[in-house]
Amino acid sequence: NISAGGVSEIPLYLFETCGFLRDKELSKINIKEAVEISQAEISPISDARGSSDYKRLLLSRLLFTHFITLFPEIIQIKELV
Repeated sequence: NISAGGVSEIPLYLFETCGFLRDKELSKINIKEAVEISQAEISPISDARGSSDYKRLLLSRLLFTHFITLFPEIIQIKELV
């Protein structure tokens, strides 16, 4: 389950991203694809808390960090950036 706040009018459950990852092997290719899908699901606006580009970058980095932290034996940072 993946959700994101601050990237839309209300916090979002990322249905498409979760659906893509379901029953997939954990790999750098699949994680990168999931991040691409997540970007299509959000619609951030620029405001006092940051630009829309910043919010998109932040979500991608948070997703990468999630997988790197939980599965360090499978995914390393150098493989994702």
